[in-house]
Amino acid sequence: MAVISRSFPIFAALAILVLAACAPSQPRSRGPGAGSEVPSVGTAVALFRQVCLNTGAKEAGIRIAADRPPFRLNIEQDIYYNQKYNLSFRAGLWDGEPACSMVTATFQPRQMRAALSREARRRGFAIVTRIPTELQAPEGVYVNAIVVRR
Repeated sequence: MAVISRSFPIFAALAILVLAACAPSQPRSRGPGAGSEVPSVGTAVALFRQVCLNTGAKEAGIRIAADRPPFRLNIEQDIYYNQKYNLSFRAGLWDGEPACSMVTATFQPRQMRAALSREARRRGFAIVTRIPTELQAPEGVYVNAIVVRR
């Protein structure tokens, strides 16, 4: 957790950059985008566990976990979009450490943030969640979660 606490302003800036690149809506891109269904908290946490946590937030693992239906890679954005749910994943690095970012639409942002945080911390990950005001979900609001292995 020391990396996060001493570098939190930088982590927050990274979160904004990753978020901007991982936003499920993509008006100018010709590649695949996210589905329209808003996932339940349980569904989003299960997908977060599968793609970010079970893979150790490592890029190769994220790509293997997300490189199958219902996900599709938007090559232009290097983002994996779920074709059913309004949800996406992106691999990255934070301070040289593997990181995984998820953006999901939700009708229960407080519950979503709490559930994602609990699951990540239980599995030994540092996590930052936020509700990005710069993104407007077609339904509900977006929640962004970024995890880094401690």
